[in-house]
Amino acid sequence: MLSEYTQVEDYINKSKEFKFDIVLLDRDCKAGGSFHVLDIDKIGADKIISISSIPNYNEEAKARGVTKVVFKDYSNLNDFSDKVIAEVEELISKSNA
Repeated sequence: MLSEYTQVEDYINKSKEFKFDIVLLDRDCKAGGSFHVLDIDKIGADKIISISSIPNYNEEAKARGVTKVVFKDYSNLNDFSDKVIAEVEELISKSNA
């Protein structure tokens, strides 16, 4: 888990070593930047689940090719986590097929 967008820029976007099966993509970070600096094409949009509590941020991710979105609802985090788990399980089952 990364806590600042600069880590995405420095460690993920610039590296040829990092490979990911699944990425949970939120937007805001502790440094006040955006995790949307992620090179989605490098990771593969089909491996990314957008999980913002701001609908427009999820729409921004969708405009960049992300198809899986789970709205983060702070008033019902149990439901949110169940939905994220379901999406992760679906991605795992597709990768094992």
